[in-house]
Parts: sequence; structure tokens; C-alpha cells
Amino acid sequence: MHICGCTGGEYNFREVEDNELILKLQELLAYDFAHRKSIETELYKSEEKYRLLLEQLTDAIYLTSTDGRFLEFNKATSILLGYSDEELRHLAVQEIYVNRQDRETFTQVLHAHKEIQDYEIQLKKKNGDLIDCLVTSSIRKSRDGDVIAYQGIIRDITFRKRAEILQREKELSDKANKFKAEFLANMSHEIRTP
Repeated sequence: MHICGCTGGEYNFREVEDNELILKLQELLAYDFAHRKSIETELYKSEEKYRLLLEQLTDAIYLTSTDGRFLEFNKATSILLGYSDEELRHLAVQEIYVNRQDRETFTQVLHAHKEIQDYEIQLKKKNGDLIDCLVTSSIRKSRDGDVIAYQGIIRDITFRKRAEILQREKELSDKANKFKAEFLANMSHEIRTP
């Protein structure tokens, strides 16, 4: 067996015939390999756990470039917006805004505050349907402090907004019915007692 050593910047090879040393080196290499394999397995399990977590969320999670391209996103993003994964990768983010100017406004607010929570906005699905959303977003920076991307979560609140509208309409209807009933009761009283 040959052993390589480094002294003074030069590599030296020498033959080793000591069986005990060879066995010890083999044990160390086997341990190192097993340890490395164990770490790789744990890393894979950890990555898989978080990947599954992201994929099973119902909120859309995204990472977009500063020039408006989807870099990363979970399955909920595709489902929410109605695009395939491949279509989203090639889609300009401005396309999902009802008003394209909203993207610029959003990024200006984001730069001013560094993060945004529950920013209410209306987005457009691939089929043209409008959806009411809450966006929570932050800036991702490089080690040098340069803005390199935007990351965030989009929650569809369309059904909640519709329920709120229906509730307000019901309350208005109830008030109108109450007013009408009071008016008719007063009119009935006036007619009966001249």
C-alpha cells in the first residue's frame, strides 16, 4: 500500500508494509464513508420533510426575480393561478396582476418597508377569473446586500371577501325590511286612527 503525505508543499509517497497500520487506515476510511453516508441520509430526510411541507400547504409560496420571473414556487401556486409549472416558469409576474402597474406599486412598497404583511390585492388567473388575495412578502438579498429576489406567500381570500359582501348585503336587506315593516305599521296605524 502507498501512503501520501505532504511536507513543505510537496507530496511524498512511500510504501507501507505494516499490516496493522493498513488495517487501521481501512477502519478509518470505512468509518469516514459510513459517517458521510449517515450525514447524506439525514440531509436527504430533512430536505424531503421540508419539501413535503411546502408542497402540502394550501397557500402559494413563491420566489421571484427582481425582473419579474418565477424562480421557485410550490404546487399551490400553480393551482391558485391555474398555470402549469412549466407555464409559470416562463410567465412574467406582471401577467397575474389585474392592473400591471400594481406590480410596480407592490415592489415600491416592499422596498420601502423591506417586508409586507397581508397586502390585499386582486390577481388574475390564467382563465381570466379574478381572485382576491393577501400577500406577505420580503426581500431576499445577496451577501453584499443587493436585492436579488422577492419571496412570499399568497393566500386566496376570494370566498371570505364574497362572504363579507353577502353578510353586508344581508344586513342592509334586514335594515330595509325593518324600516319597511315600521313604515307599514305606522301607515296602518294612521289609516285606522284618523
